[in-house]
Amino acid sequence: MANVSKTFTYKLPDDYTLQTNDNDSSGTYTYRGPRYWELGLSNNNIQTATPLVEIGVTTTLAEYLVDNPDITVVDANTHPLLVSIFHAHGDSDDTIDGNLGYRTKTGPDGVTYSNPHPVPPWKAYEASELEWDPITNNLKQPLPWHKPWLTWTDVNRQASSLSTMAQNRLDELNAIESPTDSDTALITEWTNWKSEVDNKVSTWSAAGFMPHEIVFSQEPEHVENTPPEEDSA
Repeated sequence: MANVSKTFTYKLPDDYTLQTNDNDSSGTYTYRGPRYWELGLSNNNIQTATPLVEIGVTTTLAEYLVDNPDITVVDANTHPLLVSIFHAHGDSDDTIDGNLGYRTKTGPDGVTYSNPHPVPPWKAYEASELEWDPITNNLKQPLPWHKPWLTWTDVNRQASSLSTMAQNRLDELNAIESPTDSDTALITEWTNWKSEVDNKVSTWSAAGFMPHEIVFSQEPEHVENTPPEEDSA
């Protein structure tokens, strides 16, 4: 398989999921991965992008196109943005090699939200809406920004569910006839957590956070699921 490394710049939305570029900002990213990709097109809409791993191993690009004359193939050296959108992270760990930066925002209640910043190509653009121009052999402009995937209605629904869970647990704890100090401490923890949940949307939205940035802290008594140990025998 022919692999390449290509550093390029690309336009950024004003923030993740925003549909504007009023700040005219740009980002830099390094694509690492297969060189040749086949585009699956439907009325010029890019449905899929599939790496052609056999090129450079069992055949050449010219030979492959002779056998497959009706397909659309792109070169990552020429179209690094396109293939990066479909090949998130490429063949490297971006969190280790520094290809991605991160931003942390602290909410009004002290809970933090983190996301890649600047947003990488696959978070900047909406892959499902990309179109290919067969005349220019390039992406049609303007490129569609990554669409919001969470609404305030979704977050309110989640908050309501968590609040109900907290109230149910409080009802159980308050029903204990002779509560221990541990039970009393849990009542305080669950009451505080329920208050956070009940106020999350109003306080975070007022502070300028977007729906996808809302983070609920872990509920009291949460137990992490750990995988069973493998039998060493």
